[in-house]
Amino acid sequence: MIGLSRELMTPWMKHRLQMSSLQRSIRTTIGGILKEEPVEERATPGVSAGAICQTCPSKKRRMTTN
Repeated sequence: MIGLSRELMTPWMKHRLQMSSLQRSIRTTIGGILKEEPVEERATPGVSAGAICQTCPSKKRRMTTN
């Protein structure tokens, strides 16, 4: 029964590993279950330290840390 559940979940977990918006902790957990190294995160191009956040409303003027 455990083997069947693992076979059913494997394609879904591999798909989730490809998502760039997945939390790092979830990515490492799935990578540990599948015995695969997680895909490296790509840095967002053009964002320097202290830049204004692109997703927050401009009125809040939140700064990015990455």
